[in-house]
Order: sequence, then C-alpha cells, then structure tokens
Amino acid sequence: MTNTLNFTVKAEKQDFDQYKIETWRELNLLNIMVAGLAAGYLAAYTRSRDIIGFMDWFIILIPFLVVSIIGITYRLKFSKRINLSKDGLFYKPLHFALSEQTVKIWNDIDTIHCTWKEITEITEDRHLIYIWLDNLTAKTIPKRQIDNPKILYAQLQNWFIRSQENQP
Repeated sequence: MTNTLNFTVKAEKQDFDQYKIETWRELNLLNIMVAGLAAGYLAAYTRSRDIIGFMDWFIILIPFLVVSIIGITYRLKFSKRINLSKDGLFYKPLHFALSEQTVKIWNDIDTIHCTWKEITEITEDRHLIYIWLDNLTAKTIPKRQIDNPKILYAQLQNWFIRSQENQP
C-alpha cells in the first residue's frame, strides 16, 4: 500500500512577493533569448564593418533594455491584474495528491498529473516548498499552512530522489 499525501493550500497576499520572484525567473529566459539574438546580430554587424565601436554596442543595448523593461513591466502588471484579483487564479485553492509514484496538483482551472520522474527539482526557502515542473514553473506550498513542513519536505525529497535513481 502506498502512502498518499492529500492537502489543500490557499495563497495569501504575503505570498505575492514570492510569486514575483518566479515571474522574474521566467523573464530571465526572455532576456537570455533577446541577448542571444542581439549578440548574433552584433557579431554579424561588426564583422561586416570590421570594427567594434561604441555605436555598435549602443545599437544593440538600447533595444535589449527597452524590450526587457517593457516585458517585465507588462508581465508584472498583467499577473497582478489577472491573478491577484479577489477571485483570481493566484488565490484559488491549490489541491495536492502526492504519492510515491505520482504527483497530482489541481485547482478550478488547471490539473497537473505526472510522475516524480517528470519533476525537475524539489527546493525550499524559509517560507515555501517548491515543486518544480520544469526550469521555469514551480507549484508552491506555503509552509505556514502545513502542520509539519520539515517532514513534508523530507518526504517529497525522498520520493523525488528515489524516482531519479530508478531512471534508466
């Protein structure tokens, strides 16, 4: 018989700061892609002119900064408007059904059902436990809403590590 953990958490206003950190992590991917394109353009542009001057870097730097600032501003405003409204996604209860083999996380809008092998990482900070679905997306469990977060974190780590050891 497998041990199953079933619980529900509900985000509160204080969790939004942590949510912003996740949003910034997502935006880093956008910045890396833009920087890569800018670097490629700069390399081609300077090679064709056989010089690297101040104007060459300036031509790339300004669009990169503008795209980054607009993207970050838009994403944070959009997230705040959609997710932090009284009935927004951010405040919907998040249900967890976790066992040795499977991870099921759902709310009114979305359901994630996968095995531990598909999870990227399990991490924690002072306030939250993160179940990383990929390099950019994590489902968070506020520690203050769990009776014994150290035991929960240890159990999740145990299941995650065992699933990684069993990978071919």
